[in-house]
Amino acid sequence: MTPSVLVLHQRPGVGAAAALCPESEAGVLDQVNAVVEALGRCGMPARGAAVGDIDELVQTLKTAPEQVVFNLIESLPPGQEAHLVPSLCAAFGKGVTGADSACLALTQHKWRTNCLLKGIGVPVPPALLVPPGESVDQEQLPPPPYIVKPVATDASEGLVAIPPGQDARGADLAAAVTMIHRHFNQGALIETLVGQREINVSIFQDDRGLRVMPLAEIDFSAFPAAAPRVVDYDAKWKPDSFAFHHTPRVIPAPLPEELADRIRHVSRTAYTACGCACYARVDLRLDKAGGIHVLEINANPDLSPDAGFAAALAAGGVDFDSFVMTVVHRALKTAVCREQSTASGDRPSTATPPARTGGRNTTGTTIRPTVAADRDAILAFMAATGFFRDDEMVIAEEVLDDSIRKGAAVGYHSLTALLDDQPVGWACFGPTACTLGTFDLYWIGVDPEVQGKGVGRRLLAAAETAIAGMGGRLIIIETAGRDDYEPTRQFYLRAGCVMHPEIPDFYAPGDGKVIFTKAI
Repeated sequence: MTPSVLVLHQRPGVGAAAALCPESEAGVLDQVNAVVEALGRCGMPARGAAVGDIDELVQTLKTAPEQVVFNLIESLPPGQEAHLVPSLCAAFGKGVTGADSACLALTQHKWRTNCLLKGIGVPVPPALLVPPGESVDQEQLPPPPYIVKPVATDASEGLVAIPPGQDARGADLAAAVTMIHRHFNQGALIETLVGQREINVSIFQDDRGLRVMPLAEIDFSAFPAAAPRVVDYDAKWKPDSFAFHHTPRVIPAPLPEELADRIRHVSRTAYTACGCACYARVDLRLDKAGGIHVLEINANPDLSPDAGFAAALAAGGVDFDSFVMTVVHRALKTAVCREQSTASGDRPSTATPPARTGGRNTTGTTIRPTVAADRDAILAFMAATGFFRDDEMVIAEEVLDDSIRKGAAVGYHSLTALLDDQPVGWACFGPTACTLGTFDLYWIGVDPEVQGKGVGRRLLAAAETAIAGMGGRLIIIETAGRDDYEPTRQFYLRAGCVMHPEIPDFYAPGDGKVIFTKAI
């Protein structure tokens, strides 16, 4: 049977910036129509569905018969996080296109993205975050000129460019920050406006891996000499403005091949580090010396026919309909794998065995912090997996006991999955010494009776949420490279983790260490 697709989008007028930015709010309908029409041309049933808030989203998912959700939700009412949409889709057993919740939580917050990329060596503009209610700390300001923007909006909503001048550090800057605090109710990000050139890099994944489309440059040549060369809200959304008609896109960008190669490399690195999946756009600036500075990562970018991503696909010879079908098939495959997924265990580098058929229904599974009463049951099902040697079980017991008795004091945090009040899964994680915001995932183990039922996936998601709540930005996972650990590696790949080169013969001759990372 041909799968059907639910194209989800926010109802215009209900997003966080609806009152100030009605044009961008309404613009989502252009991409909804483009996607629905593309699916129709390919013979795949599809319908659009608008939601106004999280409650309506839950009700829509609960009753929707479609197997796949094409996620075009960019914003929800203030106080409701749009990054939760993929997790809610997964909770209802549906495949979902684009980035997962962890990636969206990161990339929809520009300051977090800036900090993560800077931390792994990806060049970013100097920046300062001014939280709501606070004033600009003049001593911490990066060098002018500036762009000031809300820390968690897209589509250039609220963006203000402040050119160099005697007031660049004074009233103009303070007014921009105050406007963002007052009207967007979120932090204001002040960035140095680097250079004069802006490049957009569109990336998507198919069976061939990451594909970087021809680079695009915004042509600011018609701008007056003193005008900041930025794509602001007017340039994107107001047809009666000068900027709207004088910021054409040039594809391919006129760049020396060596510089273009560096841009592609930096963009792929940023895409992977942020945990992007399916498709994304990387926006960056070039300084006078050819230095690259990543502005932001647009996971699930605008797919409207006149937007940059669609233009890049066309320039790269990729048919839009084929792109949409690739994204949907990837989501469908993820949904199937989710149902069949193997719940994994990790020592670091251990795994529970491949999923069984049948077993108990895990619909009522809950997750909470581990308590002393869970201890014996956890050790019993960890041993029952048959994947852990005696010496590994000794370590598991020590870590479990320390997490229960001493907890955060020794850097261990534990979660237990419960079904009918009985422990059926365990995860343990903690901060990595001498790092800022990096955490190790030490163990995940699942009772053999419920493997392949999503318990491991729920535990991993709960661990990610807990780590994010403790200020975590990156998770490190280590596992074995030998053949019988392939289910473990596939589990982490399906969860959106990035696999790095193996360290051969680490655990034993022929048994290497494989490291995964996941950005939060």
